[in-house]
Amino acid sequence: MSLATLFAAGVFTGRGLERVARLFLTANGLLLPFLALQIYVHWLIWIAALWAVTFPGSTWSLALIFRRAGTKPAASGASAA
Repeated sequence: MSLATLFAAGVFTGRGLERVARLFLTANGLLLPFLALQIYVHWLIWIAALWAVTFPGSTWSLALIFRRAGTKPAASGASAA
């Protein structure tokens, strides 16, 4: 998932909220070595713990971007036919 967020960061090229999303996604992606190696080098868990900040930050910023883009769920009660 960290690798996916690193690649997804390149999609957002704008300023403001897109820049914030890009920074969070990049930071989350760059934590991959620490997350993978903390099993063998135990003190890396302290760096890998930054995932608890970068992942929620990236998901919140993406949620705000998509909400502002006007994506709305289908209305409840609409017929499927």
